[in-house]
Amino acid sequence: MCKFINPYAFVRLPDKKTIEIKQNGETFTGKIECSLYPRTPLFIPNTTNEKALKAPNEPREHKSYDFYSYEDIDGQAGGNRFHEPVIPGSSIRGEVRSLYEALTGSCLSTVEAELVLYKRMPDPGEMGLLKNVGGGKFELIEAEKYMACFINCTRDNRPKKFNNASTPRGTFFEKSIFTEGQQVWFKNSGVRYQNQRGYRLNHETIDEIADDISTIPAGRQSQFMKGYVLKGEPFGRKHHFSIAHERASAVSLGDVSAREIEMFDHVLKLYEDKRINKHIDKTPAHQEYKEYAERFEIVRKTNGECIPVFYKIETSNSGGIKTTTKYLSPSCITKEVYQNTIPELLKKAGLNPCEDIKKPCPACNLFGMVEKGNQVSALSGRVRFSDAAMKRPQGIGLSDVYHDEVTLKELSSPKISSTEFYLRPPKAAGGTYVATPAGHGADIWNYDFAFDWDRYSRGPLIPNYVPRISGRKFYWQHNNFQLADITAQDRNKRNNTVRPVNPCKEAAGGQNPDYGFAFTVYFERLTQRELERLIAVLQLRLDENKTGYHSIGHGKPFGMGSAKIEVNEVYIRELSLGNGGIQRSLVKYSGLRHCLSQSLVKVFGDTKLYVNQAAAICGVHDFNRPISYPLPLDNGESYNWFVYNRGRSNTPKIRKTLPEIPDNANSLSGKVLGDKVALDKNKKN
Repeated sequence: MCKFINPYAFVRLPDKKTIEIKQNGETFTGKIECSLYPRTPLFIPNTTNEKALKAPNEPREHKSYDFYSYEDIDGQAGGNRFHEPVIPGSSIRGEVRSLYEALTGSCLSTVEAELVLYKRMPDPGEMGLLKNVGGGKFELIEAEKYMACFINCTRDNRPKKFNNASTPRGTFFEKSIFTEGQQVWFKNSGVRYQNQRGYRLNHETIDEIADDISTIPAGRQSQFMKGYVLKGEPFGRKHHFSIAHERASAVSLGDVSAREIEMFDHVLKLYEDKRINKHIDKTPAHQEYKEYAERFEIVRKTNGECIPVFYKIETSNSGGIKTTTKYLSPSCITKEVYQNTIPELLKKAGLNPCEDIKKPCPACNLFGMVEKGNQVSALSGRVRFSDAAMKRPQGIGLSDVYHDEVTLKELSSPKISSTEFYLRPPKAAGGTYVATPAGHGADIWNYDFAFDWDRYSRGPLIPNYVPRISGRKFYWQHNNFQLADITAQDRNKRNNTVRPVNPCKEAAGGQNPDYGFAFTVYFERLTQRELERLIAVLQLRLDENKTGYHSIGHGKPFGMGSAKIEVNEVYIRELSLGNGGIQRSLVKYSGLRHCLSQSLVKVFGDTKLYVNQAAAICGVHDFNRPISYPLPLDNGESYNWFVYNRGRSNTPKIRKTLPEIPDNANSLSGKVLGDKVALDKNKKN
């Protein structure tokens, strides 16, 4: 097939978070008894043993986990024993809170405040020098780039000298004798480099380098210029490294702010992050970036010292306020780390985690929050989730409940640099946003700015652009799940082997085991509306004949962890006087039948589109498309889909964005909905 459905979609965010209005009247304290039935294999790891299912000849670095239980299984290997599986209450609570937040237009309480926002851009930066001017301040200065040959090059084959002696390589320098950021003296050739197409670049080549100017005869020292080595990231046909020189007429580009230095630090950390640069151990880049980071630490502590950088300067205009930002990197073509952070974007949108216990959103008012101010105070949660213990009929053994061991394909962290998925596309007029991908008014957008290409350079930034995240991320519930599709024969350090529990008859039918999990939700001082809402989120009734499912545990992108929750009974605590004191008793809640008959849209209001979207993503759909992370037509690596989606490598333009969940998705058939949210496999241009 040439189309696929991404495993996740985003439920739209409100214009700003809802603030809970205090409700007067009767409140209820009691408990909700629930059952949980897995519809697809479900897995939560017991982390007391990372080799619980160790097999013969398994790679040493490969990890394997058994299902969570109350047992400490440290030292157990081979998976020969079965333990009573338990679903932690925290796993259920987190899922229920996420849905409650989405349905009530609450804040986004779970925010990775330290998450670095970045995107790789193909347009080259300009060369400069970052100088420590004292007092903890830095200045950015223009610099000229010169080219030093380090492998044989037919277009730069004049004899080379190092410290006034011919180099061992004759016509090129030994790059390994230099360190990143090292100060050197060099003599340029006066010849601009000519590339394969015959074009002469603006950069001149170098014939001599000295790391000690005293090795150069006094009569020739005036021919040498001071510069700083920048070897940069290796790539296939690279044959020159750079030396940055501050010419006498160099222009200061102004002070570099503390925030811009912090962004620069993040860039260096990204280059060192093996989760992002998986090739880093296989290339010299690792050592070179380490050298560069070490040199920067020296510059940071030493007044007057410099380090070569590549820079881009962008000036944005939002609401008539101009903001200029300097983006620094050790590489000409690089990842840009952005000034905005997720908390800052949410704050601008009025969706940041609640900070005032007197003005909580509905979710924080129910589940609790911590106020962050001069004095830390908290709003206690009024719901508590017990662990879910397995309940199985006589004759159903633990070995029947457990699925066979399976090796899951590698899952990586969210690709936040894929702004065509994680940000809503801008519209050129006024920086407003459109409901569908069609009509977005920029070639490229990121977490700081948006622009169109002007031939091979960035054009003016789109005015009044305010980045807005796509929404709350949820995984589709669907019937396209096949566990065999996600097994892997080759075990390595990037994938894990797990032992899930099987689907059960109650949720999935067929020949699945007859069992379930039981847990209790304890609540305190809930209003009638809060109790009805909590019951509605637990049971997920989408309409009279349709039930929704929760996503719990690991493997959600593969369709794992789909589970049905049933509310069995609600008990309300009643107080009475008797026997010389206050008597407490639990009575069945008389309004339960009414609550169980209400749909999500009925309980949460049918005027909010994000309620319909949230309801739709919880429903099980018979999609007529495969569920998959983006894949190109040649079925290569997923990242190639994004490469092809952006077109030309030197001037990428976003073509397709992740389709939004239609406003009426809850009423559409799986086939129709699948057509609306499907994406095309991309092909190379």
